[in-house]
Amino acid sequence: GAAAWPDIPGWDAAGLSRPRYEIGGDYYDLMPLADGRLGLVVADVSGKGSLAAMTLTTFRAILRTQVEGETEPVRTAAATNRLLRDRMAPTEYVTAVYGVLDPAGGLFEFSNCGHAPPLLVRSDGRWTKLTTGGPPLGLLAGARYLAGEVTIEPGDLLVLFTDGVVEAEDPAGREFGVDRLANVVAAMRRRPSAEVVEAVVRETVAFCGSAEYADDFTVLVLRRDPED
Repeated sequence: GAAAWPDIPGWDAAGLSRPRYEIGGDYYDLMPLADGRLGLVVADVSGKGSLAAMTLTTFRAILRTQVEGETEPVRTAAATNRLLRDRMAPTEYVTAVYGVLDPAGGLFEFSNCGHAPPLLVRSDGRWTKLTTGGPPLGLLAGARYLAGEVTIEPGDLLVLFTDGVVEAEDPAGREFGVDRLANVVAAMRRRPSAEVVEAVVRETVAFCGSAEYADDFTVLVLRRDPED
């Protein structure tokens, strides 16, 4: 089932990561920061098996160390990129979204590093993709990253996920896709985050006709409580 998180007053978060093989290359985390803000990350390591697992361990260690000293997404992305580049094989890389949420006001600052764009699903069901950022981490030594900024209003949901969710295929080879994902979330937008995650799993399994995904499958949902 979906894992619940530390209590964030006014917010409701849930996530699920299901590896395709015994060792997955997907990762997500929520990191409480010293100033009361919250760091969010979802990442997907290139490759499979033990090499991907080693890269993931390296990425997690680098990211956590960075975040302890400097929470700002662009600096975090640039430093993580540089440190990964020194420690990985030339063909390896990590796609990731790293963001910082201010739970009090709902401001979410993020950098999307070559990753499947998170969705911001508004309380009225409309949605947008969070694309601002730069290239995958560990690929180009001097890569530049930009910061995006959105305000998550009461009743809005933020959905972070990996390719495995939207690239899940039906028997005819059609992909589940971002539109279907957004529609599932929009339809469930008044429900708790754990139920939204379960709906995404249910709908992708129904679409594929199988509970065996071809890739690691990770989804993280953060919902701001609606105002009474």
